[in-house]
Amino acid sequence: MGYYGETTTDPKGNVTAKVYDKTGRLYQVKDGSTVQSTYVYYADGSQNTVTYANGSKEEYVYFKDKTLKTLKNYQGATLLDTYDYTYDAAGNQLKKTEKVNGANKGDTNYQYDDLNRLKKVTEPGGKVTDYTFDAFGNRSSEKTTQGAAVTVLNYSYGALPNSLLALFLMRGPLSTSLVILQQLMLQLLAARHFQKSKKIRV
Repeated sequence: MGYYGETTTDPKGNVTAKVYDKTGRLYQVKDGSTVQSTYVYYADGSQNTVTYANGSKEEYVYFKDKTLKTLKNYQGATLLDTYDYTYDAAGNQLKKTEKVNGANKGDTNYQYDDLNRLKKVTEPGGKVTDYTFDAFGNRSSEKTTQGAAVTVLNYSYGALPNSLLALFLMRGPLSTSLVILQQLMLQLLAARHFQKSKKIRV
């Protein structure tokens, strides 16, 4: 079949093996002799299914441009939940629809500014999150509204691009400095906040 593998051993002696197919795609992950996950692909190389040792399975369906259209989660042969995705012409995720046991749990909607930056998220339960940006493109605030409750998270930056210095949490009249960390750690945090919109999904 052309499969090959690699193994790693942690300090406790536990051995994890990864098995790849002849094209270099991950086929299985084994913990000792137990297969923890098995990966199946479409002919074009896109992920089709991932099956886990406990019997759960993820199934992926794509649009013609290979953006994710539907994610289905199974336990054995039973379909547990489904996520359907829609996108705009720029590839930004516009909507996520969740169904659990066949029942529609509502839509999560995403809005973007003219620079394709995420500016608003509206969730099924009524939670709304708004984002603003400064002149340099850094995220400057994150406002979350849930009914009468409003929380604002403000970002403070240093002289260097994207050099986040502090986050300030505001609930009503109270303002608390949440975190002041080393520059490297905060750059990693900033990177997580500024992921491309196509990676939002679930």
